[in-house]
Amino acid sequence: MLAAAAAVAGALPPMPDSLAEAANAVREEGRSTWAAYYKHARGFDSLRPLSHRGVNDWGSVGMMAIDCLDTLWLMNLTAEFKQARSIVEEIDYTPAGREARSVSTFEMTIRGLGGLLSAHALSGDRLFLRKAEQLGEALNTAFVPGRFPLPSVSLKKRGAGMHGGGGVNPAEVGTLSLEFHSLARATKRPEFDAGPDDVRRRMAATVTLLNSSLVPLSLKSSGGAHPTGRVSLGAMGDSYYEYLAKSAILDPRLRPTAGAMFKAALLEIEQQLLVPREHGRTFLAEASMNGRRGRPAGGASAAGAPRAPSGKPLFSKILKMDHLACFLPGTIAMALHHGVVPRGEGHEEVAEGILKTCIDMYRMTPSGIAPEILSLGPGNTPEVRRNDRHNLLRPETAESLYFVGLLTGKPRYRRAAWDMFAAFRAGSRASDGAYTSLDDVYAQPSRRRDDMPTFWLAETLKYLFLNFAPPTLLPLDGWVFNTEAHPLRIFPRGAEAAGAAAAAA
Repeated sequence: MLAAAAAVAGALPPMPDSLAEAANAVREEGRSTWAAYYKHARGFDSLRPLSHRGVNDWGSVGMMAIDCLDTLWLMNLTAEFKQARSIVEEIDYTPAGREARSVSTFEMTIRGLGGLLSAHALSGDRLFLRKAEQLGEALNTAFVPGRFPLPSVSLKKRGAGMHGGGGVNPAEVGTLSLEFHSLARATKRPEFDAGPDDVRRRMAATVTLLNSSLVPLSLKSSGGAHPTGRVSLGAMGDSYYEYLAKSAILDPRLRPTAGAMFKAALLEIEQQLLVPREHGRTFLAEASMNGRRGRPAGGASAAGAPRAPSGKPLFSKILKMDHLACFLPGTIAMALHHGVVPRGEGHEEVAEGILKTCIDMYRMTPSGIAPEILSLGPGNTPEVRRNDRHNLLRPETAESLYFVGLLTGKPRYRRAAWDMFAAFRAGSRASDGAYTSLDDVYAQPSRRRDDMPTFWLAETLKYLFLNFAPPTLLPLDGWVFNTEAHPLRIFPRGAEAAGAAAAAA
């Protein structure tokens, strides 16, 4: 690992002495990424960067434009922002303008609704609020009585043509609150609060039923969960925990509910999922919830069997860590900054320990670009299995470098962000300025995929840029980021007393 890191460090350009120069370098890649999209795929949801064509893979809603509006605004790319606005202005989000196809409730909420609300909050342009209200009305039909939200909706038929049989996962049902609460406040329509409030009550009941703040990846669509299955801070679990903390940051009335749930979940994460390693590094494992309950304190147990607190389910660690899980250090940093969890109880060290492992995921490869998944082998030695060597331009490490860097003030996190940016620029940039996912970060060069997720510009480049931008650009006391990196205004503290009754309901 150290040899690979040294080789990568020697091959990449050093970080500029000026933070402004570093920020401008990232800004120029934002400009080139948008230019490639606008040239080859204007108005389409996504760009295929190698075949130079647009595709509508998100319901023909102009997803790239919506998802990237706030990045273009923050980077002060004025002409590009106007181009994105013109695309959004042309799209009709009412039933008359929609195709009869279903879209993911989760993805359309975090990318589409979140992007429009953020663009309105930053620019004050009411076009974005009108479009957000149209989209929100369609997405709000996913909230139906007596169950978790439907995983997909038809933007045209609204209440018809939807499917939602079977189970759901914590992330898709638990990652809707920031957007709908922000929409309710911006439009003065409290009916948009009802859905996420109901989800929060159902998740609290599920946690009570399980006697565990760690919930399995499969939930019953009617509510509750079997006390077995996999627990993960990666795919299908990640943003459920993220939104517990961020809901309490966004809306003070949710401190006693969502905030308390995050605090309890963080303690169980620290007890059940962490694997300490050398030099202060921490591996964030997954676990299997086996359904058995721990014996009462002082009771007998089988030789060598794990013992859980009384009445708690037992967990068996799975030594696998998705890059997706690298969001957690940043969320902990934000929770600490806003007092959702207290300082001085070791949470800072946990965040930095996990982040060191996330940084290692980049530094351990010849390309300097992280694989999708890291595992631990014999002796807790890091290893990457062949099927896990791809990279999808994900943002989570850049995100945590930004927030932990702000919390601690340590320059090494900015240097790690620069190394990440330089590695992406060297290994993932296409000839016309777009970026591509990679098949194998260990190959030199790696085969490229004809794919550029919208979150490359919406999230990854945004967070890399913010690592070098002045902190006053988006003061942490005024903004909270949704899971797609869309900044939303924190509700004023005066809402805390007014909403106390709603929190207790």
